[in-house]
Amino acid sequence: MLTDVRVLTGPELARMFGVSRRTMLRWLETGQVPGAFRTPGGPAGQGDYRIPWESAAELMQRGYCPADPDAQAELAAELAERSKSW
Repeated sequence: MLTDVRVLTGPELARMFGVSRRTMLRWLETGQVPGAFRTPGGPAGQGDYRIPWESAAELMQRGYCPADPDAQAELAAELAERSKSW
């Protein structure tokens, strides 16, 4: 069964956290973004990164702070909701 999973691209996550695309790519390549995965395809056989929304919330929980105030509020709400289930 497929479920709707909200995902972000690397550039979207970079904008959200106020870092350059290169910095975000480095985070993704070094495994600092939990749950990130690559889509199939691309010129080198490697697709683009996709990051589940929950991974962005986990980054915030680790101390990274989104530069986008709306994203920060939405991630904080997600963390609060998640903490209810812990």
